[in-house]
Amino acid sequence: MSTEELQESKRAAATTKAGRLGRFLREPLLHFALGGLALFGLDAALNPGGPQVQDSYVIEVNAARVNEIEGRFEAQHGREPTDEELDRAIHQFAEDEALYREALALGLDQGDPIVRRRMIQNMRFLTEDTAVLDEPDEDTLREFMLAHRDNYERPPRYRLEHRFFANGSGDSAEVRAQSAVADLQAGLEVTGEPFIRGGTMRHVTERDLAGIFGPEFASAAVTADGDRWQGPLRSSYGWHAVRVHLVESGHLPEVSEIRGRIANDWIESERDRINAELVGELMVRYEIRVEEGQ
Repeated sequence: MSTEELQESKRAAATTKAGRLGRFLREPLLHFALGGLALFGLDAALNPGGPQVQDSYVIEVNAARVNEIEGRFEAQHGREPTDEELDRAIHQFAEDEALYREALALGLDQGDPIVRRRMIQNMRFLTEDTAVLDEPDEDTLREFMLAHRDNYERPPRYRLEHRFFANGSGDSAEVRAQSAVADLQAGLEVTGEPFIRGGTMRHVTERDLAGIFGPEFASAAVTADGDRWQGPLRSSYGWHAVRVHLVESGHLPEVSEIRGRIANDWIESERDRINAELVGELMVRYEIRVEEGQ
């Protein structure tokens, strides 16, 4: 090979190497790697003690939380966890906490009606928990009972006798029932037809009768003149001659008879009242703007 050819070969090799180096320097992956190394070096210079973890990425599992995890395991399995089981349960808690934080960071709690409802419910529970109530005394309970007497008043109770005449059995059931009423008022014996619940019902309320015969029958029966045969009254079964006797008048019980029930209702009512006041104070901070519909 001549001297000129040798020099030309060297120039071609140099050109090839330069082209390869240029392409390598233009690679995006190289730029990313160099940038990462630069950031790593800067972080090392600013934090010579080693890498620092952001507080938002620290999951604290304190002794109280460990006790809670142990208690949940024992309640579920009926025994204390082994060390390995406790480690797994703690790790599961940490995983759940991490996923929860990531979900919040991604805004997954926004626009979800179930999550929204749950958070509102938790806020209401928080306001209820702030209410410290003293044990109500007798006068407080009596006053509360009188203010809500419809919730506690015991209804009248009756004894009902009737003679039943079914629809679609021979002559008109209404006509036969009318005849039975007249005979019974005259002191005659009338048997009527068999009824699935029997001919006499004792210690029943108007509501009980409504459940058996229907509300119209029950209302007419308890407002009829007491202890005499009347009717006929119509039910979903047919027609009836009836006699109703009041055995116990409606009345309010003594506080001592239902103290526990009244106390629970009073506590619930007071918590609702306090909760409404706290929410009202909270709403003072907000301005409500409502856009009119189209």
